[in-house]
Amino acid sequence: DLYLKISQNLTKVQVGDVRTYIGGAEVLPVGSIQHSSPHEIFNKLEHAKKLKAGDLSFLAELMSKIGREDYADEADKIAERERKALENGAAMQEDESSRLLSFGVQTKSPTRQGKQKTPKRRKRKRTSPYSHPDTTKPDSMLLGLPVECKSLEEQIEVLP
Repeated sequence: DLYLKISQNLTKVQVGDVRTYIGGAEVLPVGSIQHSSPHEIFNKLEHAKKLKAGDLSFLAELMSKIGREDYADEADKIAERERKALENGAAMQEDESSRLLSFGVQTKSPTRQGKQKTPKRRKRKRTSPYSHPDTTKPDSMLLGLPVECKSLEEQIEVLP
């Protein structure tokens, strides 16, 4: 793993330079990389889509900026191999799809494969009478008063 190799072989000054470059260029928030190892920083860069298979140009540029041309060259070589593998994989998928289509077999789009429908969440029914009042009923029913007592005046008249 190139990230691990780089992480293990950078000096403290070079690690500081990596943090400064990434934070200064506002690629990642400074607070999120302040105490991170280079390997963790590279993983965060992958998550932020700055580093991806077949495109390690940002890593190569970063290594050049801190004076590690050896790792910049290695990143370029790995990116080239990954690009070729991705192109071959895409070409193989296209060949397989066209072969299956010639036999009348429908294939799924590569972007839709692997995605599963998530079940819809059911809305909970509100059970508390105070959470959502029923405006169709008289107030006396909502308050739990007998239906006969429709107003405060009637309640007072009932009392001796």
